[in-house]
Amino acid sequence: MKRLKEIINILEDNNDFLILSHKDPDGDSIGSQLALYSFLKELGKSPYILNQDEVPRKYRFLKNYNRIKHNLPGGFRYSVVIFLDSPTIERVGDVRKLVDLNKLIVNIDHHPSNSYFGNCLFVDPNSSSTAEIIYRLILEMGIKIGKERAASLYAGILTDTGRFRYPNTTPRSFFISAELIKEGIDPSFIAEEVYSKKSPQELKLLGMVLSTFTISDGVGIIDLTKEMLQSIEKKSLDTEGLADYVLTVEGIKIGLLFKEQNDGKVKVSLRSKGNGVNVSDLAANFGGGGHETAAGCVLECSIKEAKNRILSLIGKRLGRKL
Repeated sequence: MKRLKEIINILEDNNDFLILSHKDPDGDSIGSQLALYSFLKELGKSPYILNQDEVPRKYRFLKNYNRIKHNLPGGFRYSVVIFLDSPTIERVGDVRKLVDLNKLIVNIDHHPSNSYFGNCLFVDPNSSSTAEIIYRLILEMGIKIGKERAASLYAGILTDTGRFRYPNTTPRSFFISAELIKEGIDPSFIAEEVYSKKSPQELKLLGMVLSTFTISDGVGIIDLTKEMLQSIEKKSLDTEGLADYVLTVEGIKIGLLFKEQNDGKVKVSLRSKGNGVNVSDLAANFGGGGHETAAGCVLECSIKEAKNRILSLIGKRLGRKL
């Protein structure tokens, strides 16, 4: 708790904060940012949230989601930069070019692959989510969580535990979630917003992606190509969670999603069922990272070459050719 108290001192002693998180935002990164933003505002501080990418539609029910910006306003001054849920500085994407990294850097995260950057950090791989850490931070400062922040934090825990299915789900995850529900949030409403509201375009895209499904000795593979995205209206398309579908197939131990990007690179999402294969370790071989059962990386090559490289490495780890 010493490191947490150091962060509390920084929050108390400074006024202007820049809050960042990783590109391709998810429920934990967004929920943590919004809860911290609301908390700092209540303290009379001046926080500003800067992200590379838009907030996915399914998280736009969270209050203040429109406070997440993609550029710094002219003349904006800040003394502290807070990185949330980002294992490396590079993970925040292109917006890092807008940030003065000579400022005081605070690093709050739960990824085991965190590079432990910054001047002051609290990295706890035993937490299911960064949202859990923000919850503890707010309580440590003696501030009431409140319904608004509770919804953001609950969304973070819910999504990063995969609806309380992933191995990172702990008794503390359930305890904190119960406390958040006591603040008056509706867990069924949040689950409905996050998981059960897809656009017709997203459903069509899901069908296209699943049609590419192949199996290679317990490894399930799906593709998301640029052609697929170009064939449908791309407005507000949500592709988060596609890789999770692969693990629903009986007999699949590792799931892979290969997504073509406009810059010619391929984003690879890796999933496992906690069967002894650490996909974060696999992703780290290609400059990525994440968790033992959910990770990602980006390769500068074609989908075909990306598959060959990823499957070759997995085959070596499993001791067989895929």
